[in-house]
Amino acid sequence: MNFDEHLHQILNSCDKDQLNKYLNDEEQTDLLVKSMEYYQQLLKDKENLQNRNKLIAESNLRLEPVLNNVKTQLKQAISEFEEAKTEYLLLKETHDAQSLANEEEESDNQADKFFCSYNVQHNDEELNNFQRQFLEERTQVHLKKIKADKLKELLPQ
Repeated sequence: MNFDEHLHQILNSCDKDQLNKYLNDEEQTDLLVKSMEYYQQLLKDKENLQNRNKLIAESNLRLEPVLNNVKTQLKQAISEFEEAKTEYLLLKETHDAQSLANEEEESDNQADKFFCSYNVQHNDEELNNFQRQFLEERTQVHLKKIKADKLKELLPQ
């Protein structure tokens, strides 16, 4: 039975004088409510909840140094990660630039080698084949460079 039903049952069993007394005297009404079993149970529940909250708060206070320590470790790890990431990006950029330069140099060397020996060994068909292959390789090198530059723009610094 809930509080309202129980109170309704008590008030129905009262005569007119008692009802008037409850209506006109707040202390009597308070005593009636406080004497109800449901009210007593609410007080016990309230006390239990307060005790549980106190225990939880004490537990939280005991764990606060651990939490602060873990936060500090996390900040340190994030800082180390950011430093490593920056170093990696610099090394990668240097490596990519060096790779592109090496590919361009190799392409130029092939062209020089071919043209130095052109007069002696090569016919027009070989020259056309070399020119087509050279342009394809050069195009690939330039595309790689463009992609690397674009990635550099997109990556956060």
